[in-house]
Amino acid sequence: MKKIFYATLFLGLFSGFLLVGSQPLHAQTLATDSVSMGPNYAQDVWYSLSTGEVARRDANNWDLAFQVEAREAGIRVNEIKGVALYLASTNFADFETVDTTGKISEALRLHNSDTSWNYGAFNSVRSFQNPFDYGWGLYDQPTNTVSGTKVYFLKLADTSWHKIRILTLTERANVFTLERANLDNSNRDTFTVDRRDFTGKRFGYWSFATNATLDREPAAAAWDLKFTRYYTLVQGLYYPVAGVLANYSRTFFGGAGVTSTQVNDADTSKVKSDNDLVFNSNISILGADWKSFDNNTFQWNIADDIVYFVRDLSGKSWRIVFTGFGGGTNGTFVFNRIPTPTSRNSLAAAGLNSLNAWPNPSAGELNLDATATQLSGNVTISVSAIDGRLIEQHNTQATGNGFAAQLQLKDLPTGLYLVSVQPEGRSAIWLRWVKTN
Repeated sequence: MKKIFYATLFLGLFSGFLLVGSQPLHAQTLATDSVSMGPNYAQDVWYSLSTGEVARRDANNWDLAFQVEAREAGIRVNEIKGVALYLASTNFADFETVDTTGKISEALRLHNSDTSWNYGAFNSVRSFQNPFDYGWGLYDQPTNTVSGTKVYFLKLADTSWHKIRILTLTERANVFTLERANLDNSNRDTFTVDRRDFTGKRFGYWSFATNATLDREPAAAAWDLKFTRYYTLVQGLYYPVAGVLANYSRTFFGGAGVTSTQVNDADTSKVKSDNDLVFNSNISILGADWKSFDNNTFQWNIADDIVYFVRDLSGKSWRIVFTGFGGGTNGTFVFNRIPTPTSRNSLAAAGLNSLNAWPNPSAGELNLDATATQLSGNVTISVSAIDGRLIEQHNTQATGNGFAAQLQLKDLPTGLYLVSVQPEGRSAIWLRWVKTN
């Protein structure tokens, strides 16, 4: 879809260039996208900022998830499905004798981390002072094995209760072996998950319904964001939410992946470049708190003053603003996304020797003056809001040794704007301009 903007652009008798009149200009509207998890959030959706939806899978077809990253041993439970985990004993040998007295309550329930993929419910009782403690077990360097140290109670979505422990992570720390039994020690059995079967993925999965592993994720290199449901703290209590988690991998030697940061609209005037921002590896920066449910109107309210800056797996930077949410009716997220430069491109890449923009800040007038050794063709000048909405777009012709322009932007609200100057066939130069009263 296109919008028509009628804006005045004066060029000329300005650094010796020819004056041309104003004209109606056409500008492409901001890229708007949507992702639907389906009614009642029935599916998880993996998404690439560059290419869109990558994959979708039934959100309830698994019970346990095993981290594939080498030198990590995260084990998550499908909390949203109804799988619940509780610590039964810190003595591994208590498997046959543990009982539930005083150990089963909502306050004692163990949860997956919503800040890192590394820490599932089974890892939540780890000691962070000990780098070899994975919560459910301890790593032994000489044997390259993690041996279990704890026993857990596990409630499945069908409300059946079990006790479970991870015996070992062996074969060069690749094969998880688990033991499970009913609370009365009946139906005791063991099963294994070999994470080499899921090479290139973030997690391999286990289903108790089929007593088999499940390969349900796209390749980790293919997606940036996951639209899913997860538990998070809401006013001090754990609560299930529908939100967005980032694809970031942290290992013993460091981390890499999608990073992001949140900027409130009131503070965007301080943002001169996304290089001025601190990007975070917390996987739930986008999360779920850009929306809230109004119990009086029974409608979802979307915060219109939050901009997310996201660097995808390739390092490309994007601005994301959420504009709509369908709730459990259709599980649809609606958002604007636009690439944003990670830094100002070089003048040489734009074919320019110099580019000046003044006054900045100003009450609405913006002058541009560029020089070049040899430059011809169309020059596109775009004005965008900090959230990526394209507001105005203008065109002028370069005349060999440069161009000049004067934009009248008095009708714009006060705030920070992005101005792009792109000579035909060249890279764009991005400027930050502040509009005052």
